[in-house]
Amino acid sequence: MKTLFHGTTAKSEILKDGFNTELVFLTSRMEVAEMYADDFVSVVVDEDDLLIDLDQPGAIGLTVEQANRMTGNDFSCADDYLYAGFSVCIAAKNIKRVL
Repeated sequence: MKTLFHGTTAKSEILKDGFNTELVFLTSRMEVAEMYADDFVSVVVDEDDLLIDLDQPGAIGLTVEQANRMTGNDFSCADDYLYAGFSVCIAAKNIKRVL
């Protein structure tokens, strides 16, 4: 399990009702989450459920293999993308816990 951050203006609603979107975009850096909104929530996720966010039109998440083909990277997991400064996303239904 891994804890990541999501910038939001709806923290109280998310804590009360969960996310109301299909995909939730996340970063490993709190200061990056705060750049997107005034506040953030921390979420606990299973690394195997993470998709890579390459800021593609239509808010889509890519598997590591798809992202590697698009970027020319040879990364083996989502953690490699996070370490390189990319964001990730996850299906809201797969979030284990919101903190």
